[in-house]
Amino acid sequence: MERWEYIGSTDAPAIIGTSRYKTPFDVYLAKAEKMTTPMNAAMDWGLRLEAAVAGKCADELGHALAQGKLVTHHVYSFLGGSPDYLSVTDLSLLIECKTSSEQALSQTDENGFPLWGEVGTDEVPADYWVQCQYLMGLTGRTRACLPVLFLGPQRQFRMYWIDFDGEFFEMLVQKCVEFHQKHIAPQVPPPMDAAPSYLAMVWMARKAQEGGAEAECDAETLDLAMQMEEIGRKRQTIEAQEDELKAKILKFMSENGIQKLRGRAYDAAFSIGIQGGGEGKSFTLWQNVAESLAKQAGMEKIPDDLISTHSQTGNPTKPHIRGFFNAVRTKLKQAQA
Repeated sequence: MERWEYIGSTDAPAIIGTSRYKTPFDVYLAKAEKMTTPMNAAMDWGLRLEAAVAGKCADELGHALAQGKLVTHHVYSFLGGSPDYLSVTDLSLLIECKTSSEQALSQTDENGFPLWGEVGTDEVPADYWVQCQYLMGLTGRTRACLPVLFLGPQRQFRMYWIDFDGEFFEMLVQKCVEFHQKHIAPQVPPPMDAAPSYLAMVWMARKAQEGGAEAECDAETLDLAMQMEEIGRKRQTIEAQEDELKAKILKFMSENGIQKLRGRAYDAAFSIGIQGGGEGKSFTLWQNVAESLAKQAGMEKIPDDLISTHSQTGNPTKPHIRGFFNAVRTKLKQAQA
C-alpha cells in the first residue's frame, strides 16, 4: 500500500491542528497530489537512530520487540499506520521511538507549556501524543512507550508513557474520515495555512509555472506586499528591544548573584531563571494564572474537567488550561470593554 493511499499517524495530528511539522494543506498535497517532502538531516538521523533507541528501550523494559507493520482501520481502509515496534513480551504495548535535542528540554509550546515533561509521564509534544493514540487505536494496544534520545553533550535517554483514550481515538477517526471525504476523495484542497509550508510553496510555484503569465501587481496585492515589508521592519525592531530588555534583566541578576527572580503580574506569579549556558528564559506558573482567572470569572475553582492527571500515579498534577486560559481572559476583556 503506497503512503499516499492512506492517512497515517503523522497525518492525523496535522488534520486536527496539533502538528508542529505539517498542516492540513500538506496532508492534502501528499495524498491528492502525491507530493513528498524531501528528506532532511533531522529526518535522516531520526530513521538511522530508531533501531538504537529501540534497543535501549528493550534493554530498559526487559522486553523482546518486533518491528511494526502497516495496520488499517477495520472500517475505513484509508486510515492506517505502522508503529515503530510492538512488544512481544507485553501484548498491550507499542513503542514509538523518537530523537530530539537537549535544547528541546527547555523549550515550551505556543501556550507556554514545556514540550517535554517529567520522565515517566505522558507530558510529550501534542503531535506525538496524538500519533500514539492513533496507532494504539489501530493496533488494539492500550499503552504506548515513547523512548526518546535527546542529542547533545549529555545524550539523555528518557521514556514516556501514554495510556489509550478510546473516546479521543473515536473523535480522531471521525475528523480524519471527514477530511478524507471532504478534501482528499473529491480532490478539493482545504484552506492554505497563513504561512505556507515547503510543500505548499512548491505546489504554488508549479501552478504559477503552468500558467506562465506575467501581470502587474493590482492595488490589493500591492497593499499586502507593503504591509508585509512594514511588519518585517517592526519585527526586527521588536526583536532588538527584546534582546535589550533581556540583557538588562540578566545583567541585574548576574551582578547580584541571583539565579531566579520571582514576581507577580495580572495577579499571577511568574519567574525568570538563568539556566545552563547562561541562557535567560522566562517561565510562567500557569496554575496560578488559571486560578486567578477562574476567580475573576466568578468560579470557586478551576473546573475538574480541565485538570489533567499524571499518567503513572493518577494524581492531579497541573491544570490542563490550553484554551481555558485564553477563553476566560477573552470573556474578562469583553466584560471590561
